[in-house]
Amino acid sequence: MDDPISRAHALANQGVETASGGDLQGALAMYDAALEAYEGIGTDADVARVHGNRAAAYTGLGRPHEALDDFKSALAHHRAAGDVGRTASTLTNLGQLELGIGDLKSASSHLDEAIGLHRRAGSAVYAAFTQATRASCTRAEGDPDRAARELEAAESALIACGEPVLAAVARGARAMADLEDGRVEAALEGFESVLPTLEGRFEQPHAHYLMGYGEALARSGDPLTGLAMLRSAAERIHARDWPLGEALAHSTRARMLARAGQLDAAVEARDRATAVAAWLHAGPASPLGQDLISTDMWIAACRQGAEEP
Repeated sequence: MDDPISRAHALANQGVETASGGDLQGALAMYDAALEAYEGIGTDADVARVHGNRAAAYTGLGRPHEALDDFKSALAHHRAAGDVGRTASTLTNLGQLELGIGDLKSASSHLDEAIGLHRRAGSAVYAAFTQATRASCTRAEGDPDRAARELEAAESALIACGEPVLAAVARGARAMADLEDGRVEAALEGFESVLPTLEGRFEQPHAHYLMGYGEALARSGDPLTGLAMLRSAAERIHARDWPLGEALAHSTRARMLARAGQLDAAVEARDRATAVAAWLHAGPASPLGQDLISTDMWIAACRQGAEEP
């Protein structure tokens, strides 16, 4: 393969294949080589694609700051190429990552721009799904009522677009908010309505809502079934090598153990979640950081003999 551009394409494609096989470190080497090969000959679209894929690999390896740099590079190249759709998708990915580490100001800005560009590109589904992510940012900013309205609007739009699985993700996020705010019966109703739809179709949200369902069951007086749901979620998460999910499972387990009076075990589970959060660089304003704050409140309340924090 003597053609330089063909060689660069081959390296980029090999990186994708390597990442799909689970070797993210090996994929990074391929992406590095592809970017070097594209130097001076690759189009903005070529270079943006590699930066976006490398950002995904860095994210999977728990290196969000390198991922942020790559998403920003991909964004610049997509803008230069005038590709509105891919610019919007990259803004969505960038905003999700910024939300994950707790940079709410940047996340809000990028997600808002993404929603506008998705609509401009005629992508109602992507606009609605990004709106659901924006709701998580809104809630973290301290406006739960507006976040609820954003989730309801996203769910309605996704249903109208004929996307029941994505609509179920938005509905599940509302159930998680109900649980966090103490509306346990509403949370149970929400989880029970979406879990069958998500199973086998969207594994990460399914596992997340399954652990939420387990916690809601425990808080409604059925701790044994609740723990079974949490164990099932943890097994699914472990099989997918999802560090954020593992941290959320540990944090959820800590709250359930605290409520059961097993405070030493609760603290141990909380500490395991905290260690993963530090590895992921998830700050206090991130959804994981907020979840850990809630867990600390539960442990403190149970230590003092209160049933609710």
